[in-house]
Amino acid sequence: MAVNSKYNIRNIGLAVVLWLFAVNLSANNSADSVKSKANSHFKGTSLQINYEKTPDGTFTLKKDKTKYASGKTEAYNKLKLNLSVPLFTYKKFRFSLSAKYTSLDNNFIADNGFVQRIDNLGLSQKHKDLFGLNLNIFGNTKLFNHNVYIMGLVNAEACSFGFGRCTGIATVMYNIKENRRLAFGLGAVVLINTFSPFPIYPLVTFRYNFSEKLLLNVTPPMLNLVFRYDKNNTFSLGSMIDSDNFFIKTQNEDLPSLCRYSKCLFKGYVSYERRFKSSFSFHIEGGCQTAMSAYISGKNGHKRYITQNSDLLPYFNIGLRYTVR
Repeated sequence: MAVNSKYNIRNIGLAVVLWLFAVNLSANNSADSVKSKANSHFKGTSLQINYEKTPDGTFTLKKDKTKYASGKTEAYNKLKLNLSVPLFTYKKFRFSLSAKYTSLDNNFIADNGFVQRIDNLGLSQKHKDLFGLNLNIFGNTKLFNHNVYIMGLVNAEACSFGFGRCTGIATVMYNIKENRRLAFGLGAVVLINTFSPFPIYPLVTFRYNFSEKLLLNVTPPMLNLVFRYDKNNTFSLGSMIDSDNFFIKTQNEDLPSLCRYSKCLFKGYVSYERRFKSSFSFHIEGGCQTAMSAYISGKNGHKRYITQNSDLLPYFNIGLRYTVR
């Protein structure tokens, strides 16, 4: 079954996020400030809180490549909570559980003539939420004297309307070259979505330590340059992939009653992280973001009914993390 190219882009985006997570786990001690974010899933109970804001924007919805509606989006406020708890270790595999909650205040205001269509799509409801529960698995082994990293994730989503969907992701990374200064790896990601194909994507990763303070991570199209001023202060710049997802209750006869809105975002950013002792950290981040893809699909993401074009917008993000080891 053929998969839409924009659907591919979004899947690759999700894959790269998880791939970078695996790269961070493989980083050596010279990259502690980056590595600690990933290791917290398995080495301690952690609570992370993030708040993000963007200004007003505009949108155009299309159905079958024809304009369906247009208007503006109000400045949105997004709050994310993430609680991660390590479960157990079995041989070379570690298991953890993550509970996530996203609250998004974002109103779609239709231009004249499109109000009813936006209302029927459920987009005029200002408050959206998403609940998630993840089972995370990480392991490593050796193949031809090189490290092989294996990661799996099973995710269940729900919202105030009820259960949404289940997905799974498996990642395998083979480090061809890995030492204190340089790492180069090849791998693959398999994405499993209920009632969908099983796409497999190849991935390449590169890490280079210029010094004890300066680190470069590259996993196209993502790039992360980290400057560790000291053990408590870290500056970063680069590009990354993020997403906005929520479920909507529709009253459109051409769509299922429960649909999923998905937006894959490409971000260019600058950030600063401040650690207070070993258990508490604060970060601030700013930059610009654009949508690589945005669409409304059935709740399982199998068929896309509406696509969206939107603006390049600035964004601002602050976050707190507390870890109990």
